[in-house]
Amino acid sequence: MNRRHFVSSGLMRGRRAAAVSLVLIAAAGCSGSLSPSATPQASASATSGAIPLGGLIGPIKPGTYLWDSIDTYRVTVTVPDGWSNDWALLKDDMSLSVWEVANTYRDPCKSVSTVLTPPLGPTVQDLVAALEQQVGTNPTAPKPVTVAGHAGQLVELDWPSDIDVSACEGRDYRLWVAPGEGDPSRSMSLGAHTILWIVDVDGSRLVIDADYRPGAAASAHRAELQALVDSIRIESTSAVVPAMTEAFTSANHGYAVGYPADWTLEPATSLWWPPAWKGSGVYTGFDRISAPVPLEGGVFRAASAQAPEGVSIDDWIDEFIIQAEVGTCNPSRTTLREVTIDSQRGRIRDECPAEVEATVVVGRRVYVFTLFLDASHRRAVFDAFAATIDLRPEDAVVVPSPTPPPS
Repeated sequence: MNRRHFVSSGLMRGRRAAAVSLVLIAAAGCSGSLSPSATPQASASATSGAIPLGGLIGPIKPGTYLWDSIDTYRVTVTVPDGWSNDWALLKDDMSLSVWEVANTYRDPCKSVSTVLTPPLGPTVQDLVAALEQQVGTNPTAPKPVTVAGHAGQLVELDWPSDIDVSACEGRDYRLWVAPGEGDPSRSMSLGAHTILWIVDVDGSRLVIDADYRPGAAASAHRAELQALVDSIRIESTSAVVPAMTEAFTSANHGYAVGYPADWTLEPATSLWWPPAWKGSGVYTGFDRISAPVPLEGGVFRAASAQAPEGVSIDDWIDEFIIQAEVGTCNPSRTTLREVTIDSQRGRIRDECPAEVEATVVVGRRVYVFTLFLDASHRRAVFDAFAATIDLRPEDAVVVPSPTPPPS
């Protein structure tokens, strides 16, 4: 089976140590309870207890596993003996993977010049129609199908076996591209037969992708792949987002936030000034709200500080906040997507492994809210925190800008 770029086993999203903190100017604060109606309530998860596939390489034991790089849902599969995990679940000449598809190409051999513009639409039928118009993959007519209670279409492809990949753009033969850092793509399986279950999950599209080789074992392989697909369970991440029933208010620091009852609040014990904090390794200026073990090490962290007059806010945030900690995922603030927190527009960085961070500016007060959570539903958890945030810049203590220590 030829190599393919893949995201669904979490291999293309590295792991980082996680902690979430609210960055504050002083340690004063108080806590209380939120009305149950103030935030969505959590419910028991039918997919809880599944083992994350991210980081698992090689043979795996029989059991139920979670494709933990899918952010929108929790997708689990029950795997029998004999399977391994790498860029997908693998056994003999079979593979099984799960995708969120962002865009595709008119010609898989010309993945630079024939990328769809405008990009692929969000529905099942949008992808089915794009595959029908694609050169060289010869899709079958779509058939109605249901996976884990979700309706969709089943399409099968026969990949050509005589393509000279070295002559293709990028020296690759690509079916589609997934969302995410680095444009992870579904590359060739020359000579293979592919089955695609393209299903609608609460208005979003999810693709289950199986490959096997034609030959004497094809019938048995197809049946084994179908059994895996029959074991799949799909659950919206809203079912595993904790309820924000408690409240923390920091009048001196200009914000309030809700948090789950079983998370631990640790108020800041010192002031926080970004230029002095950068590279210091000192985190006492942050408020932290930590998840109970073993919730994948979740920590919510927040901060606020008054940016100096006469400097670019975006440049100041880039230098002293986004790029202040060592890491490889530090994009410039102006390139990030917009987000709204408490009716204030900001920017959010959610493509980095195990981390979601938003910055919001009110006047010249910069708020930073970060969630470190090594789980596929981290954005949903961040959004639950963000929905409770009340920005109160008029109550924040204005701290004189300290002079950074000499280097």
